[in-house]
Amino acid sequence: MRETLADILSEVGTTPRLVQNYECLKLVADIIRFVLTLFVHEQFSDFRLLYTILDSSSLIYYLGSKKRKIYLHQSLFDHGIWSDISNWRECIQYTMKFKVDDAIRRRKRK
Repeated sequence: MRETLADILSEVGTTPRLVQNYECLKLVADIIRFVLTLFVHEQFSDFRLLYTILDSSSLIYYLGSKKRKIYLHQSLFDHGIWSDISNWRECIQYTMKFKVDDAIRRRKRK
């Protein structure tokens, strides 16, 4: 399930994405909050998924009243996982290692 969610969220890419229905945005937020809660209770973190959640939540939004953007991250910011410093540190270390390994692989291909 986690891999599938990471794959779906990674398809957002690097451009902001508009969600047409606010209920849909809330449903996605509820699913992500559930997964984040599993991270806390299981004391297991899938850093690829955590990074993908962080990245995509700042890109997915709904256009509310008065054309004000409501971002997905606004529904996630109060989750307890963000107060755990070790998650941040490990996620940053994982992401940096992934980026370095990817750069090395690309150099070897050239």
